[in-house]
Amino acid sequence: MICEDLSDNSSDPEYEISDNSEMSDSDGSYSDTDDDKDIPNVSFFNWNVLSDFFADKLPKPFQDLSADYDSLPAIDFQECKDPFNSFECFMSSNIAAKLCEWTNKRVEMYFLQKNTITLSGLQWKKLEIEEMCAFIALDFLTGPVKCPRISDYWSDNILCAGSKVFDKSVMSRNRYLSILKFIRFLH
Repeated sequence: MICEDLSDNSSDPEYEISDNSEMSDSDGSYSDTDDDKDIPNVSFFNWNVLSDFFADKLPKPFQDLSADYDSLPAIDFQECKDPFNSFECFMSSNIAAKLCEWTNKRVEMYFLQKNTITLSGLQWKKLEIEEMCAFIALDFLTGPVKCPRISDYWSDNILCAGSKVFDKSVMSRNRYLSILKFIRFLH
């Protein structure tokens, strides 16, 4: 039966329709002085603060790793007056130096393993901090500037080109792709 007869409210006195014509949040049957022993911990009458309901059920697979790079707990946006200063809030020179070190080490391992000194006919030039910062900045820009292929960011075609920041004067497409292939975030 789709529609049930809901007029039988005699089984639960708390949900009886009152004679008052005005609606109220409280029906007067519950007061603050009533005994709370029969009310369960999670109820409709009180709000309970739960920090993480599933905390005891979640596995804890992560171990405490100490890092030897700078990390800033907060960024003061009042100090970020220009784009370069804003970028420095997220990427310190120490972090960029570590990324360069780990990426260059990965390149050495790759070339030793492959017994070659070139990648697609191009010789690897050691990655420096300024170039790593340019790579990270260009990588950040691929988020808001959408192109179907990475090579389209450096395209001369006005219909599919990326922002004018993607220029060979900043970083060539081949160098960007080489760094992208070898970048390491861990030693």
